Amino acid sequence: MTSGSCSSATTGDNNKVTITCTGLTGDQVKTLSGIPSLLNKILQRQEDETGEIMSRLNDCVEGVKQARRGIYSGYDYNGAKRDQRPGVSSVTEGPEVAAFQRLVELGKQQHWKELVEESEDQIKKTPNWLTPYLFSGIGNLSLGNRDAAIKRLEYVKSEAAGNPDYAEAARILTQLGEN
Repeated sequence: MTSGSCSSATTGDNNKVTITCTGLTGDQVKTLSGIPSLLNKILQRQEDETGEIMSRLNDCVEGVKQARRGIYSGYDYNGAKRDQRPGVSSVTEGPEVAAFQRLVELGKQQHWKELVEESEDQIKKTPNWLTPYLFSGIGNLSLGNRDAAIKRLEYVKSEAAGNPDYAEAARILTQLGEN
């Protein structure tokens, strides 16, 4: 294999990079000609990921601002909707409470397929309520769908922020060796 020497230089106001190589074989030139396309793909992916990360950070900043102002809206373990703002706190018993009771009953009866189906339907309806994710994880694990179970349980663990109502997710993941 013949080796050549290459050097790079950044020029101009556009930060243009020029690579100059000498003594290369035809195959080496062909290989090098694909590098700009590869670099563009890498840069595009990094830009996409950076945009997604920045969007998530902006969501976090907004959440922190609301928390500082004492504003909270979310669901309790049993599906009750809790809304808080300075001086006002309310808990509403909506359709999620009945859905919770149904999920509990399906779990007790070990109707795993129906438990997963009902949980997934509820996740679509109320994606910011963690309890259906937990039940989906338990149902999937009972059906032997380990990967789906782990995905749901890891989500619960990451989003529950130490809420003891969801400690079951961390316990199961530990038993599975996924801690």
